[in-house]
Amino acid sequence: MVIRTSKQLLKEVLFSGCNKEDFAMPLVIITGIPSSGKTRTAIQIQEFFERQKGKKVILISELNEAKSKSRNDIFKDSTKEKVLRGEFKSDILRSLNKEDLIIADGSNYIKGFRYELYCATKSYKTPQITVHCDVSPPDAKELNAHRDSEDSKYSDEIFDALSCAMRRPSTPIDGRVIHYKIYNPPYKEYC
Repeated sequence: MVIRTSKQLLKEVLFSGCNKEDFAMPLVIITGIPSSGKTRTAIQIQEFFERQKGKKVILISELNEAKSKSRNDIFKDSTKEKVLRGEFKSDILRSLNKEDLIIADGSNYIKGFRYELYCATKSYKTPQITVHCDVSPPDAKELNAHRDSEDSKYSDEIFDALSCAMRRPSTPIDGRVIHYKIYNPPYKEYC
């Protein structure tokens, strides 16, 4: 497993949409444990493609669906989490097309959920790649502790539960997998 730099990551995302027959922009699924830099990575990819490549990017964030609920309120109640995941998936499926880059920024820790998205991309004949934010649980926990607001922090119980439930992406159902480490300590510059 190779850990990519941000420049390598952006280059791989760019060229993942290329094939010999037809050019199609991919669905980029961001995965990782809580506080591993998923949203930062999604924004970095979005900004690169919009500013440098002039592409239309649709960033779909799971937490935008949450309306004003805290992360802990959602993830401690499986019914709320299931509803949130359903709304997130619906937004992704509605947005899929061959022209735009779609970024799915969410917990994406359930392998079956990622497989459903994989099947959808196959029906649209568009590529899918998975960017796994590869951060150790202790480092992610440290980043979580430095978040600005209490609503954006995961409780230890929720953090541990989501970290344990995370199924690392693997091919073939996750499409092409890129392992990416967004930061190195010290943490202050990332919080």
